[in-house]
Amino acid sequence: MALKRLRESRIVEVRPVKLWLDDLEEIYRVLSKDGSDKVVIEVDGNEASHIEDLSALVNPRIVRLELVRKDPPKPRLTLEITSYLQRLMVTNGDDEALGVLGRLEELLKKKSRPLTRIRLFHPIFVGYLAAIPVAGFFALLLAHWQPGLVILSLVPLAGITWLVSDRIGKSIVIARRRADAPSYWERNRDQLTLQIVSALLAGVVGFAIGKLT
Repeated sequence: MALKRLRESRIVEVRPVKLWLDDLEEIYRVLSKDGSDKVVIEVDGNEASHIEDLSALVNPRIVRLELVRKDPPKPRLTLEITSYLQRLMVTNGDDEALGVLGRLEELLKKKSRPLTRIRLFHPIFVGYLAAIPVAGFFALLLAHWQPGLVILSLVPLAGITWLVSDRIGKSIVIARRRADAPSYWERNRDQLTLQIVSALLAGVVGFAIGKLT
């Protein structure tokens, strides 16, 4: 009896990634071999025929993405990405399927995110920085201005301590092109405004209390 190589099933987990529509198109091309194989796209309970269809989603932030190559008799290939799970799977894979799996793994490694990072431009931190001059002015107007300055100095320190090890650790899939990404101000306008207004109100209240006492 001649030797017959058994087909292999494999699951590969990769690090968290950040993917844009451009990246999804590249992944689709590899998985479908430039459109020659059928690939089913499932996104948050919806099914799409082409990656470009995802741009029609009202919420561009995708919670669950699954790309499955279903082209019998070829082995089944699956890419599954959620916020905290990202894996590639092949069922009864032959050399061709394992080769595609390897190319997808290398592609996703290039799109991986760091698990932690320092975010000096986090909207809350920037809001604190913008409010410091105003809060400092009110602190100086208080009768007991020295304790006020001490307390004021702790505010940015607390903000830095909280932000210095901002956890990333999850995947982000955005159904928009990288070139259409919103600016920093567009992404964080509401948070920045809230932090600045909160600091101003705290300064006014503190000043009023100081005058009354």
